[in-house]
Amino acid sequence: MNTKNKLMKKIQLIVAFIAASTLAFTQALQKAPSFETIKKADKSISSNNSTNTTKALGVALWSSDFSTATDWTVGGNGAQGAWVLGSTASMPFPQYYTFIQSTTVANGIAYFAGIQYLLNNTVTSQNAWIEMTNNIDCSSESIVSFEFQQAYRAFNSDNTLVEVSLDGGTTWEQTIDINPNIAANTSTTETTAIRNFTVNNSSTVKFRFRWENTSTASSGSGYAWQIDDVKVSTLSDHDIAISKYLYGTTTFGETLYYHQIPLSQTTGIESSAVLANRGSQDQTNVIFSASESINNVYTGTSTPIAMLTNTSDSVAVTTNFTPSAIGDYQLDYSISYNNVDDFPMNNTVDSYKFSVGEAIYARDSSTQTSTGAVYGQIISTNITPLDGMEVGNKFTMTQTAKLTAIDFQFGNSISAGDSVFGVLYDENLNVIPNTQTETYIMAAGDEGQLKTLTLNNPVDLLAGGSYIATVVSSSSDFTVASAGKSAPQTSFIYYMSDATWYYTTSTPVVRMNFSPATLASETAMTGFNQLLGAPSPADSFNVEGYNLTGDITVTAPTNFELATNLGGPYTSSVTITNSTGTIAPYEVYVRLNGPTINLAQAGDIIISSNGATDRLISLQGQTYSYTVTSIGAVTNTSPNGVGTSVGDFVSLTGVIHCNNFRSNGYDIAIIDNNNDGITVYNNSAISGYNALEGDEITVEGEITQFNGLLQIVPSSITVVSQNANLQTPTLVSVLDETTESQYIEIEGLSLINGETTWPSNGNVDVTDGTTTFRVRVTATSPLAGTPTPTGAFYLTGIGKQFDSSSPYSTGYQIFPCGVGPSCYVDVSVTANGPQLTANATGLSYQWIDCADNSVIAGATDQVFTASNDANASYAVIITDGACVDTSECIFVAGLGVNENEFAGVIIYPNPMNDLLTITDENGTLESVELVTATGRIVYRSEITTNQFEINVADISHGVYFVNVKSANSAKTFKVIK
Repeated sequence: MNTKNKLMKKIQLIVAFIAASTLAFTQALQKAPSFETIKKADKSISSNNSTNTTKALGVALWSSDFSTATDWTVGGNGAQGAWVLGSTASMPFPQYYTFIQSTTVANGIAYFAGIQYLLNNTVTSQNAWIEMTNNIDCSSESIVSFEFQQAYRAFNSDNTLVEVSLDGGTTWEQTIDINPNIAANTSTTETTAIRNFTVNNSSTVKFRFRWENTSTASSGSGYAWQIDDVKVSTLSDHDIAISKYLYGTTTFGETLYYHQIPLSQTTGIESSAVLANRGSQDQTNVIFSASESINNVYTGTSTPIAMLTNTSDSVAVTTNFTPSAIGDYQLDYSISYNNVDDFPMNNTVDSYKFSVGEAIYARDSSTQTSTGAVYGQIISTNITPLDGMEVGNKFTMTQTAKLTAIDFQFGNSISAGDSVFGVLYDENLNVIPNTQTETYIMAAGDEGQLKTLTLNNPVDLLAGGSYIATVVSSSSDFTVASAGKSAPQTSFIYYMSDATWYYTTSTPVVRMNFSPATLASETAMTGFNQLLGAPSPADSFNVEGYNLTGDITVTAPTNFELATNLGGPYTSSVTITNSTGTIAPYEVYVRLNGPTINLAQAGDIIISSNGATDRLISLQGQTYSYTVTSIGAVTNTSPNGVGTSVGDFVSLTGVIHCNNFRSNGYDIAIIDNNNDGITVYNNSAISGYNALEGDEITVEGEITQFNGLLQIVPSSITVVSQNANLQTPTLVSVLDETTESQYIEIEGLSLINGETTWPSNGNVDVTDGTTTFRVRVTATSPLAGTPTPTGAFYLTGIGKQFDSSSPYSTGYQIFPCGVGPSCYVDVSVTANGPQLTANATGLSYQWIDCADNSVIAGATDQVFTASNDANASYAVIITDGACVDTSECIFVAGLGVNENEFAGVIIYPNPMNDLLTITDENGTLESVELVTATGRIVYRSEITTNQFEINVADISHGVYFVNVKSANSAKTFKVIK
């Protein structure tokens, strides 16, 4: 069953082009070259009869060279267009066709032109003729020969007809289409046409030329038909003509011939012809011959037949030609019989030229794709709207083979940036699954270029199966080169705008490619991070090969190494041995091992094999070393909030504040002694380390930035110490860049939306009455899922940021790790000698010794009486419900203490700024310490001079106590920052 019968979808002849704009037509109509750039044969195939025998040529009964206009009468049915008696100079738009090269062209010609209607988008039905004015007396002839010279270029739906009348033009009969198989945008090569007509000894014979277009489609007309040097003659005695000839790898009838054939797909090439005896004599021993003329390796002949005058018969060579080696071939065709042919021109036909190679299966006749020559083209602008197209050819397999790619040639117009890919169909135009090629992106300069689209998965094509290889693009300006002609229903176009398949008789340059091919599971690999001095961890990819004629070699770029086993050995290249032509997926390992720091290591792995297109895998990585620096040095930002140290590999040390805000991996803040902080973030744990508050750690990693938040992604974490002192939370009233990764406190807060429970993992908005703050409670936060405060409260936690785009100036948050009520407890104390009284009444009290912040056992009353034995300082911790606060230290002089020892001690300024100065005029002080209101010592030092300074720039705001000691006693001073 042939393809025409098998196709279940609507297949329409491409001559039924639908177009809706002048521009579309202009692009569809191709300008004819000034000479034929593709010749069907390099030489004429002449008759093998002797040229020395006298020939009985027909006698001319009538002739016209169009020098006498009255010999002809122009007519028509009133439809569009008319024949013109004129010259080539009067023809419209001559750039779209070639002028006739007739013997007497200078005397005038007749022509019908349709080009002007195509260009104007005004084509309607056409039926026009030009006929002989006067009758011819053929009373002595039953059959005559009608000969003329012509030039014709076809487009879509036109017919070029010759008809005869035996009654002086009243009725017309024996209609013959002179150019029935000329492909669109193609010129006829039959420049001299001869046809026999039966005239039945009529004395009132007329002939006429008729142009017909029955299509009403706007692209239905042809370019032009030119006629000259018409002659009516008696028949020659001996004239055998080849009226049709067929060649190819199919049976007689519909042919499917190739111009490039893989050696594995060669089979018998059939040569057939339809012969017509146009002479007046019967002929015997008529033989049709085919011979290979480049290598002289074949001659085939048909079985001799006899032919009566004015009859036709079909013949075929008895032995087909099967090429057996790679090379170029040419089959020439001729006829012979027992007499000398009087008119050998009509038994001269074009040769069949083709080549046999390793891998390419081509239906088109182009031999110049490598030079970018475009002989014809199929365009996507013949249908509106301009939605792209799909175009391809049918191929039949003689042997099972693995298809690795589809080749095609661009036409003269492309749209840079648009995409094209290939796909495979069965003979019923059903897509074969998993047969899509890689996608190619069109680029400037692609016009006329041959491209190879490698299949993502090579496809097994079965012997005896027919397949259609196509290329597809949704581009509104997509063209595919064409060369040669196709039998109907063997080359196809699908227009996306009307979702319809058509067939075309112009052969698109779309080919099957069975070349060796390599495949790789990856096209790009990134993330190779190499610490200088040791290779990076290895990654892997798979390599496979098909139709191979050699081994596969995989070559690494500079500073990368390959191995076929994870453990090595690693080298600059590896070879994968081919023994069967196919290599199943084979794992190859790659790692980075650069000798110097380079944060932009890059290159391509090259996968190569004999005859195969190289496959590339792009690699990116970095070779780095860690720079020991401070947190403050790597947390600077640009005016847009972009970190200036992003991408640096550093080693930082700090103390973990608050908890880990991730259940897996790390989201922790480390803060150093300068109170500079940074977030340590990673999706997974490093060497099993469990982050704990108070751990002093050294982190080696890369500085990154995520949604504005600067962070270090660790590759190693080392614990320096545990239970280290924490920074006092900084009391803030706004969240901004200065609070990022800082340990902060916000007071006087209330819930905007009145939530009664903190979320288990989500956001809450709070306010201090002036500013709204975003609170991010993670699943690991101590607050997650717990009740919210019922009154005003404070939060302690880590400042963060979540801003999706630069400039990073919004999205500031607090990740809380502590909450409590906002308290205002009266902690004032009245001193009366050794008796100290807390002014707040009705609360809970605990007196402490400020020397070491130790609790004084039993001292839990509002009034406390100190011992008179020695000088000392005391304070009281007052508890009012959930609120706890501590008074300043009150100095009580003992009976044995000389108060004058501290008369010369001055502490200033108070409140403190960056420096706190202690002056000891008497020189009696030995040591000093700075203590927080909660009793934590933040500074301690020996005093060796009369004036001493403490740097308090980095301590948090709040109440502090300065304890100074002499050899015999101590005194406490309260200061504020």
